[in-house]
Amino acid sequence: MSKLFVYGCSFSMGFNDFQRKKYPIYSWPFLLSNHLKHPLVLRAWPGWGWNQINYQLDNDLLGRKDAYDGSNWFFEEKISKKDIIILSSSYLERIRFPQLQSDSDQLEVVARYGKEIDDMMTINLNSFKAKVNLLNEAGYRTLGWVWNGFKELDHSDCKYLIPNPEGDYYFQPWMVKNVEYNLIPGDTHFNDEGHKFIAEYFFNYIRDGKTLDLWR
Repeated sequence: MSKLFVYGCSFSMGFNDFQRKKYPIYSWPFLLSNHLKHPLVLRAWPGWGWNQINYQLDNDLLGRKDAYDGSNWFFEEKISKKDIIILSSSYLERIRFPQLQSDSDQLEVVARYGKEIDDMMTINLNSFKAKVNLLNEAGYRTLGWVWNGFKELDHSDCKYLIPNPEGDYYFQPWMVKNVEYNLIPGDTHFNDEGHKFIAEYFFNYIRDGKTLDLWR
């Protein structure tokens, strides 16, 4: 059976609602999997940056388990070309490395040796778009969505990116303007209505004829 693989950070899972279960079924990945009738394989984790997300994705492409940071709820699951992949870039300035164990070590390394923040964000964005393109060229049905950036996003080199509902390609500014979907004032994580809206929005985007044509 075809599955839905969702990769990302806290914006790709239920987050910050401590009165619910840890992985609540109200969040958009679960709702989207129900719309698609594809069982969900949730690979998002709070605080992850693109390097960590990409590393987990590579493990699943190889069909191997490698829980390097205590996220031992991940289970071995190899992606097939019948599955659908929804891939988030997280915050582009979130520089995290799977090779390092603690956040403090990573911050120290980035502060000491890192490039200018705009350069680091550009590197992550280019790597993200390249991965989305390569997966599709290899026959894996993949769509990407970008949370934030520092300049207008050039999507001409990656036709598999989901625009936000206003047609731009960053979701954070859209969430800032649509406070009715914010978890709490000033926190752009999705609330219940936000999860419902995004699940339906992604579902309609996936089943749109133009999107399906990309995968034929």
